Amino acid sequence: MENKPESPRWLDWVGGVFFVGVLSIWLYTVLLRLNYPYDLEWMEGGMLIHALRIQQGLGIYVQPSSDFIPYIYPPLYPTLLAWLSEIWTLDYWMGRGVSIIGTLLATGAVVQAIRQESNSWLLSWLGGALWLSTYEDVGTFFDLTRADGLMMGLLSWSVVLVRQQRLAWAGILCWLAFLSKHNAAIVGAPIAIWLWRTQSWQRALQFGLWSAVPALLSVGWLQYITDGLFLAYLLEVPSHHPIVGQRLVWMSEMEMLKPFALPVVVLSLYGIRALWGVARWRGVLWTFGLLCIGVMTQLDQSVFPKIAGSHKVGQIPFAVVCWLMVGISWLRPSLILDWWNQKQSQPDKTMWDFWWLVTLTLVVFSALMRGHHGGFTNVLMPGIWALSVLVPLLLWRLLSNVKVMIALLMGQIGFGLWSVQNFLPTTEDRLAGDALVAELKVAQGPVWVPHSPWLAVQAGYPPTVHLIALWDIDHTDGPFENDVASIKNDIASHRWGTIVSADKRLGFGLNQHYQYHQSIRPKGRTFLPKVGWKVRPSYVYRPKRSSE
Repeated sequence: MENKPESPRWLDWVGGVFFVGVLSIWLYTVLLRLNYPYDLEWMEGGMLIHALRIQQGLGIYVQPSSDFIPYIYPPLYPTLLAWLSEIWTLDYWMGRGVSIIGTLLATGAVVQAIRQESNSWLLSWLGGALWLSTYEDVGTFFDLTRADGLMMGLLSWSVVLVRQQRLAWAGILCWLAFLSKHNAAIVGAPIAIWLWRTQSWQRALQFGLWSAVPALLSVGWLQYITDGLFLAYLLEVPSHHPIVGQRLVWMSEMEMLKPFALPVVVLSLYGIRALWGVARWRGVLWTFGLLCIGVMTQLDQSVFPKIAGSHKVGQIPFAVVCWLMVGISWLRPSLILDWWNQKQSQPDKTMWDFWWLVTLTLVVFSALMRGHHGGFTNVLMPGIWALSVLVPLLLWRLLSNVKVMIALLMGQIGFGLWSVQNFLPTTEDRLAGDALVAELKVAQGPVWVPHSPWLAVQAGYPPTVHLIALWDIDHTDGPFENDVASIKNDIASHRWGTIVSADKRLGFGLNQHYQYHQSIRPKGRTFLPKVGWKVRPSYVYRPKRSSE
């Protein structure tokens, strides 16, 4: 890149030491969480049940029942855990270990991406530290027994290898990322478009052959062996879930840009200043400003009852800016960069086109996933990873003062660091979990713990359905709507000798056919998951002698 600020070599060492410091804080946090034998996030145990079923040859894409309903994810992550369980006992540490390795791979991809684009070790180390500093922002999913860490490790290197022209490996990794979480497939679209525009349709086709063809073959095979249930779970089930408008339109954008607040403010001021100096853009700025004022003044309780008069109204212009940037960049990616430097070289322009297109695609799709009913902040990881590459590169491109750039990045990373103790399970948490498992072992069986079914497995009972999977299919006109009735019938027929719920209002006929027996709720906040929905098994129910 031209006109980039040069940094003394000793600053590269400073950046490296800073990166190691942030990495050490993260490793200290995740290693202290690794062997905790209970849920750090309420869906972790359900993923272990997926792996257990694969290990036992039962399959996961099956007709819904009280025994099992799958999450709406592809099979690679639980399959990998099932393979590992042939060597070690299936447990949380195994799933978390896979996620830790995936996150380290994603971190290495940030470092490599920035290094190959800027030729600066200083910037590369700071970019890697910036990505790690978003640990809390993504719900600490960097090390959970969930598929996100593995998916990011594969997806990130797919993107990096495209820039290295290693399209076969990039395509294979994109396919494997898709098999981890199918929303990862979206990255293939901007990559193919960029290859077509900047190189040739043959190069785009080459990437497609190595990514889309294996993906289609995998889908076909999974459809065949599951009698069509694979896509029913992955596509039909979520298609009947509602969209949460405010999370899609502005909250997700705020959440993704918050980890980059200081650099983004500086870049925004720079961009406004540069645009103001160009007559044709000055009119656009005036028009946009007046449009935002007009939209805000027209809001009233009759049109927007949930947002009028609230603090969220002020986020509307911000959201409009985000979506305009997306639209402009998809139609003409280089347009945003052209007015910064009309004399940039073609290779430089090609690089910016790539990262701008990939980043905005991942940001938009992350927003869509966050807007999906039930979408937690872990779905923002692809967009945040891409911003961890693009934001440092933009600072490197625009700022002539290296010290200012370092201050901005190090300051932002410092703001992003988390309080380690907030995410560590305590001795009291572990003892409370041990006591609960001991209680379940002597309970009248079989046992269903809908919010944390792995606890029943730990107590020696057969695995049962996780509540989130049951909620996923319990939607009007969904493909498995009628199967929910069979689970209600199992409750009515007293299939379980004991049900331990985290909520007295579980529904599905629990209060009609079971009676409350006792509370085993730990005192205070003991045994609550450290992230996500803070639920814990607390209320014991036993069958009523006669159903009412």
